[in-house]
Amino acid sequence: IVQMPNGVADQNLTNDTLLSQFNLVVGGRYVKLDLLLDCWGSETSWQVVNNQNTVIYSSPAYADDNAVLIKDSFCLNAGCFTFKLFDKYGDGMSGQGCNGVGGGYMLKDPTGNVLVDFSSTQSFSVNDQSFCLVAGVSAAPQLNYKVFPNPTQSMITIKGDVHAVELKDLQGKLIYRQ
Repeated sequence: IVQMPNGVADQNLTNDTLLSQFNLVVGGRYVKLDLLLDCWGSETSWQVVNNQNTVIYSSPAYADDNAVLIKDSFCLNAGCFTFKLFDKYGDGMSGQGCNGVGGGYMLKDPTGNVLVDFSSTQSFSVNDQSFCLVAGVSAAPQLNYKVFPNPTQSMITIKGDVHAVELKDLQGKLIYRQ
């Protein structure tokens, strides 16, 4: 609490506290967002929600402009999420009245893999796109092997001096052993 701002007694003690909400993600991975707004940026907003439909991240307010590319990122744990794009007017990101330049967005994982790629001239008020982040495989130092692709959602290749393999799902359940 500030009691003597600028060397004089504080005349307003009710404005001495600042509270801020934040997300704490331990061991998370950054997801990159490239959002191309149409001319009506003030109509556009977005949210990232988890599988319990809890909003984890949301957009700031955007201004009307000439098709601006917004770059943003957010940190998420492994799991599945939904990116919700909202258009207040309900005409989507068609670019009408914007020299025909429509909007869209792309989400990429930390290695540059595309998680969602959306562009449309169709009208919408809400566009939901689901995506999942899988836990990556970290190579142990000083061992001679390769695991690829990393991360993956289906099949992996392991090459090198490997004598045993155990694969576990995100909850730690053993799914494969050789």
